[in-house]
Amino acid sequence: MTNLEKPGGNKETEFDLSGTFDRNVFDFLPKHIQNDLRFILERSLAVDKATIKERLIEFINGYEGFCDLQKSLSSPQNKIEANIILEPENPIVREHRLHVSAVLLKQVSGEAPQYAGYISLFFHCDGKKNEIYILSRELKEQGMGFGLDLECQIEDFCRRAGIWNIRNRPTTAPYGYVGGYVWAKYGYEFDDSSDVANVRDDIKRFAKEQNIIIKESDLNRCKRPIDFASLKGKNENGDELPAGKLSLLEHSQWHGRRDLQFDSQGTKDFVAYLKQRGRRDLIEKFYPMFLEKISKRA
Repeated sequence: MTNLEKPGGNKETEFDLSGTFDRNVFDFLPKHIQNDLRFILERSLAVDKATIKERLIEFINGYEGFCDLQKSLSSPQNKIEANIILEPENPIVREHRLHVSAVLLKQVSGEAPQYAGYISLFFHCDGKKNEIYILSRELKEQGMGFGLDLECQIEDFCRRAGIWNIRNRPTTAPYGYVGGYVWAKYGYEFDDSSDVANVRDDIKRFAKEQNIIIKESDLNRCKRPIDFASLKGKNENGDELPAGKLSLLEHSQWHGRRDLQFDSQGTKDFVAYLKQRGRRDLIEKFYPMFLEKISKRA
């Protein structure tokens, strides 16, 4: 591992800057994560370290910015620590872009660290429109609650860094179609307008395969991802089923985007979902301006 020094020469948090990676950590990662990292590390080793450091300073204000990102991807309450590596793009061709990957490690006292997940972030900051793309994201333990913490922490980092647009897509093979339903509940919008018709067709196909009856009028009213996520249907016995949720979990593949402004509809939807999941702690920490509105509705 390599230390990046703060001004004055003090060495603090360790993270991978040179392209090397702790072998003990690497060996217990899932094979598809190893393949991704091996490709990144091979590219990293071919790039001058000084160039990487310059690009870190350019994008995320050097040491402080990078450590802030590292902390934002970690979760002390869940005993999860992010081990970050950098994929250096060609500084001439990709002068406004930066690719960062993080392996999330769950620290177990007295034992070897456990693999908790993997996230790949792509920064696009050209001084006019700053954006961050979540290229892939995998959590080993779905439903453990860390996903909500991670989303809040990434959004908070982006706002403090002056990044007001975040984009993503459900994870593709070999991970499976992960994220379509979650992104909808997080308040993401369709990044491509054609995905409205694509998701509608996916749900129709899924409903036919599963013998689920959905009113055409209900389906046609769906315009946003969250509308599809809330769509209901009935089985042959007349029992109500969460048809939209089931389809988004199994079949849907769409690109999402979020406006991170606090007054955006997506942020309001995400805070409502935090409330639904009982995560008042996250609302208090990251969205305190919504607490009064929540109390009035309660």
